[in-house]
Amino acid sequence: MDAYGSIEPIQLDQMEAVFEELQKDKRVQVAGTHIASLINAYGCVARDFDKAISVFDSIGQTPGAPPPDAVVFEAVINVLVAHKRTDLLPVYVSKMVEAGVHMTAYIANFLIKGYANVGDMGQAREIFESLSNPPSGVAAPNNHAPHTPEEGQSVPVMEPVYREVRFFFFRVGWGCEFLCLPFSLLFFFSLRHGK
Repeated sequence: MDAYGSIEPIQLDQMEAVFEELQKDKRVQVAGTHIASLINAYGCVARDFDKAISVFDSIGQTPGAPPPDAVVFEAVINVLVAHKRTDLLPVYVSKMVEAGVHMTAYIANFLIKGYANVGDMGQAREIFESLSNPPSGVAAPNNHAPHTPEEGQSVPVMEPVYREVRFFFFRVGWGCEFLCLPFSLLFFFSLRHGK
């Protein structure tokens, strides 16, 4: 589905055909990743906001589809951010909490990026500051969507979301190395130091 929905040439009709085959095949369980693929393809790749939201809204009527999980919420929040619809972010965060889905680091980063992109630095900072530092020696537990639906049910909704301070070096041309830090960390570091 992702190949048809996100790699040029985009073939949304082929993506939909694969999804229909998945729904008909009793050996395959439709998962949040399949729904997220549709949402991403329509909302971020094809730039069809209304279609992406309708895919999310119709999950309950989609044969074989599970309730929305963290991956589905990551996709829909990414669409909201891509279309600068920060007015809808609280609505979908509320839906996520009501669905009992734990926020992931990806969702938090999308929220920070979305608010920062529209100049709402106060809201972006509030989300960043709400993140916790992981316990010493632990790599930010529960920050990523589970691989199976069963794994997702074990993380309480109100568990903390941890900051992920990941950085890496990469080489460009003549052996120059650059240190890469997450956008949110660089952004808030620059605010603290007036740059």
